Amino acid sequence: MVLVEVYEPYFEKMNRSFGFRPNKSCHDAITALKQNETIGLNTAIEGDIQAAYDNVKKETILNLLGKKIQDNRFMRLIKKRLDYDSVDAENNQRVVPTLGIPQGGIDSPYLFNIYLLELDEFVQNDLQLYLKELNESNESKGFKPSGKHAKPSNPRRSSGGKYKRRLEAVGRLKRTSPDSWRAQRKDIEKEIKFYKHRLNSMQYYDLSLQRLRLFYVRYADDWILLTNRGTHIAETIKAKIKDFLWEKLGAVLSDKKTIITNIKKKTAHFLGFEIRRQAKPRLMKVEGGQRRIGTFPLTISPDKQRLINRLHIKGFCDKKGSPLTIPWLSSLEPTVILERFNSSIIGLTQYYPERISRPSEIARWIYILRYSCLKTLAQKFKTSLSKIFIRYGTDRWSRSTLTVAFTVSLTVGAKPMKRNGNLKHTNQ
Repeated sequence: MVLVEVYEPYFEKMNRSFGFRPNKSCHDAITALKQNETIGLNTAIEGDIQAAYDNVKKETILNLLGKKIQDNRFMRLIKKRLDYDSVDAENNQRVVPTLGIPQGGIDSPYLFNIYLLELDEFVQNDLQLYLKELNESNESKGFKPSGKHAKPSNPRRSSGGKYKRRLEAVGRLKRTSPDSWRAQRKDIEKEIKFYKHRLNSMQYYDLSLQRLRLFYVRYADDWILLTNRGTHIAETIKAKIKDFLWEKLGAVLSDKKTIITNIKKKTAHFLGFEIRRQAKPRLMKVEGGQRRIGTFPLTISPDKQRLINRLHIKGFCDKKGSPLTIPWLSSLEPTVILERFNSSIIGLTQYYPERISRPSEIARWIYILRYSCLKTLAQKFKTSLSKIFIRYGTDRWSRSTLTVAFTVSLTVGAKPMKRNGNLKHTNQ
């Protein structure tokens, strides 16, 4: 409680850390990534700290706490909390480790957040200053980007006016030489089609003239940083963060798990979500035709492979995502089986749809759970899926509400009662 009262104003001011804080969750971190500030940021650095809790230097975290807390009694309490002992398996003796935060304590996650607050401040202050110096250096060379984007590059300044003039000239030949007119017009139309294709594949802006920007979000020891420049700048930022963590905090940035991704070509992964940017431009209807839009927010979707792995571990499907029977559940009552599967379906529908860009993307995982339930029921009654639908189906001719329902008779005391249950659907 004391740590929260002291440090929450600092965390709230930075608004970049969302793990293990009051009224904060991974959903808040994902919502932060959907802000307009991330528009135009195409390169992601997925960061991870190696053995994060185990390698924390106790002396470092006490020094960090001492900057803002002057109460000696409280500092002695924290020091005692950090000086936990454990049993050495080789010598069978109790020792006090010099590194690490005791995991499982109610204060441990928040102490680790305080430890990495230094990283948040480094990114928001030092790295932003580094980017500012690069921007000023580019401006001193004659590049003058304005706002979030630079001026249009030369290839985009060309227009299709020359093709229009050529078509008008060919049109004048229509009466005098109709055969020649058709052939020339056909050739020009092919050139126009190729020109439009080439134009749509061009960048709206010269990337080398863009003002450098970054956006950073952290959840415990996992963090992601987005920038609008290519791999070379991302590698420099990664190296600076790695050096800072080692020199200032004694932490090691995991090279294996810290990945640089072009999110226009591949997806970045963060907190069980996939993050990517739409590679092709959108077209918006305006007066007189359509207008190309090159700026749009990130696309957030569930981490498909992670969900497949989770469902496979729990027995709902195989490694490829095909629904499976859960034999040990088939010995239970039908309504209990439905409750088990409904709890998983409800969990998915409450966790993902409000945070992802296309809520319909969870339909695949609902399908796995539903048909795993139906296969389990078919094994219980020693029948086929089609006969389960025929015998227990409700509104089984409608694909949007296709489900099954069961009624079980119970005797509570001397009073007969009925228990109803039906398999949840995404529309329910």
